[in-house]
Amino acid sequence: MASTPLPPPLRQVTIPSGTLLGFKACPGNDAKRLLKHASIDPGESVSLWSGIYVQLSLAQAIHYVPNQYERGEDTCCICTIVTKQPLNVAISEDPLMADVSISSTDKAGRILWALEETPLDVLGFRRIPGEYHPSVVGFFGSHDCALCLLDCETYELALPHALFTENRFHFETVLVFPKSTLIPGEVIGGMEFLPDSGDDDNDKDVDPQQRQQQRRVDRRAVHEALPTLGRSELADAASLGSILEERFETHNLLPSVRADWLPQTP
Repeated sequence: MASTPLPPPLRQVTIPSGTLLGFKACPGNDAKRLLKHASIDPGESVSLWSGIYVQLSLAQAIHYVPNQYERGEDTCCICTIVTKQPLNVAISEDPLMADVSISSTDKAGRILWALEETPLDVLGFRRIPGEYHPSVVGFFGSHDCALCLLDCETYELALPHALFTENRFHFETVLVFPKSTLIPGEVIGGMEFLPDSGDDDNDKDVDPQQRQQQRRVDRRAVHEALPTLGRSELADAASLGSILEERFETHNLLPSVRADWLPQTP
């Protein structure tokens, strides 16, 4: 039997301020409850992989909407997350992170082993061999660093709770999904798109009626661009994510439907 290959060392990228970090499915109509949870319930002291997981594309984030219903939520929203200050991210390119047959404990061990093998000048910190860490994500957070790794077939970003704050990021709700009251199970029942409010809300020179009129125009344009969705499309979150991402990109309904800060493998 072939032995399991050792994980490659980690890389680091520093994401500039003003960069789209990704998209997050949040409980309710905005990110406020998730921000509060991260601030009052560190969690990382008791859970090996505890953290806030951010998806790098709109389609990925929509795929996780039913998870919120499974946790008892009646409404879920998709928020964009934009950096307010530079963010250091350690990147794992270990393909076995996507292997569902490997336990979460073993995956944590592979990340920590990779960290030991990463030169000090790459991340600016290292792990002491054999040192115990109750939370992998929390350990990176203690060094003011997030962790990017594979989840199934795509990369996602694990943000430590300590870094998930309004001081570091700007949050904007772009989609709201109420749970279906007609279809059994954890199924999306509808959708509302919220055009970006931009900076006009803070501009005293912009007439409120003019601002409201522009939003009506924006919403009408969105209504014309988006497809008519039936129950079958709403019931399949993965398919719905791909449909909406394509329409949003084609009609420029969002500045971007995917983050582009993740560098390609050298």
